[in-house]
Amino acid sequence: MPDVGGIIVGLIVVLAILFGLFMLLREVMCWYWKINEMVLLLRSIDQKLSANASNSVVDDPWWTRQDAGLIPSNVQCPYCRINVTLEESERTSRKFTCPNCNKAVDMNRRTQTLKCPKCGKSYAHDFAGEFCEECGAHL
Repeated sequence: MPDVGGIIVGLIVVLAILFGLFMLLREVMCWYWKINEMVLLLRSIDQKLSANASNSVVDDPWWTRQDAGLIPSNVQCPYCRINVTLEESERTSRKFTCPNCNKAVDMNRRTQTLKCPKCGKSYAHDFAGEFCEECGAHL
């Protein structure tokens, strides 16, 4: 009759060797695929983002601010795409005339539209195209 105690001890030794081999191969795989470095990098990013989120105030877009209805002092003309520096009165009224193309620009988000100079088709203020979809004229 086989020795049961010897079989159990042998089984425990084999399991310990397999566990040690698994841990060794796991470390080799983590080293090879740089998983340990990725974990450290992700922890660092998480700490920086957490610190940044707790220390900073989120800046709202200019059109949601309640600072007397002012728009930024530097805006881009929606017609000719040049940067325009506005005076205080233009910032308050949200209307200005572009010095480059001499077109009146209304920055009030409810009324701001682009209009094709050739056919007169209107586009929303957030239209991303540069050319009219109807006649192909430059907006």
